[in-house]
Amino acid sequence: ISLNKNDYESLGKIWSEINYLLIDELNVKSIELISISSPDIQVEYDFVLSEELRNEGIARDIIRSIQVKRKQMGLSPETRIDLTLSEIPAGWEQMIKEKVKANKIDIGAEVEITIIN
Repeated sequence: ISLNKNDYESLGKIWSEINYLLIDELNVKSIELISISSPDIQVEYDFVLSEELRNEGIARDIIRSIQVKRKQMGLSPETRIDLTLSEIPAGWEQMIKEKVKANKIDIGAEVEITIIN
């Protein structure tokens, strides 16, 4: 949804609060308000997934699955690990390392977690 200049001036802070709530509730990256010309609201969705969004989704799935495995292994949140994954989405290796407390990530046939002493 994208606002005209006059619309932005009239909505001011209210729009930023509404925008924040909508982004959070709809689980989207951004909302663009096209116009405010009538009391009716029209909503359009863009369902096209970019390569970046696909990679982010894969990275978040990897993080989620590693965190489940860490819990199953009884690891504390501070325990450092080495990790083997079948794939690392482009541009997301560092975030995965940070989130799962991995010192390094290797590529292999299956997921492996090695505890670092």
